[in-house]
Amino acid sequence: MTEASYRRPPDDILQILDAEPLPSVSISPDRRFLLLVDRKIYPPVSELAAPLLKLAGLRINPETSGPHLAPRYCGLQLLETATRKVTPIAMPEECRITLCGWSPNGHHYAFTLTHTDHIALWVLDTATFRVRQVTDIPVSAAYAVPVHWLPDSEHLLVLTIPSDRGPMPEKPRTPAGPAIEEATGASGPVRTYQDLLQGPHDAELFEYFCRTQLMIVDLTSATSESVGTPQIFGSVDVSPDGNLILVVRHERPWSYTLPVSRFPRRTEVWDRNGNIV
Repeated sequence: MTEASYRRPPDDILQILDAEPLPSVSISPDRRFLLLVDRKIYPPVSELAAPLLKLAGLRINPETSGPHLAPRYCGLQLLETATRKVTPIAMPEECRITLCGWSPNGHHYAFTLTHTDHIALWVLDTATFRVRQVTDIPVSAAYAVPVHWLPDSEHLLVLTIPSDRGPMPEKPRTPAGPAIEEATGASGPVRTYQDLLQGPHDAELFEYFCRTQLMIVDLTSATSESVGTPQIFGSVDVSPDGNLILVVRHERPWSYTLPVSRFPRRTEVWDRNGNIV
């Protein structure tokens, strides 16, 4: 048997498929800059073949602790609104960018870069037109939005991989018990969802990848400070004065018939040390 290879369409078709799409655009809060974000439409086969976990309605790449098939943004340019001058931003090769947002004062733009085995936090400085990595702590983007600016524009609230996470749980060779389902005895319409938890091992994987540690990262010194203990955060939101954090976190029991958006949740207000207010 001969090994088959992928066939390519005629050049005329390739030119249409590979045509560069229009960039995405984001304007800075101070209206001084337009961020032009280059993107690619079609992922390569290597990305399609990346490991995939289907957990509670999420599709996670276990190698990066991020989404399977991450956004395909690949380049940045800054356009100065006053002069219309466009400056290309030097980026690492083969980068996969996920956009996070402008600092409140418009001096920096935060984004993440997805590597083969982790996700890193970077910022773009509009004064120097350069990018740099802010911290070595890997970002967790498996579920909630991972990066938020604080109002002072000097700190970022980041969802990171806990330092005590350890190795990924292995699937047991034999089940711990039978699979039991309950029924009401009456027929009726039932909502169906895809990629749900299928058993205790899936529940362990869900907790492993979605449990994150909140960190406040100092943009200037590149130091970081933990906020509270690791939790499964559905969302976090910083107060206008930067002193309080509105936290939505999920708690057991996990459902095998509903996605994570329908899991039990608790809403709390924390201070910057992680204490409940």
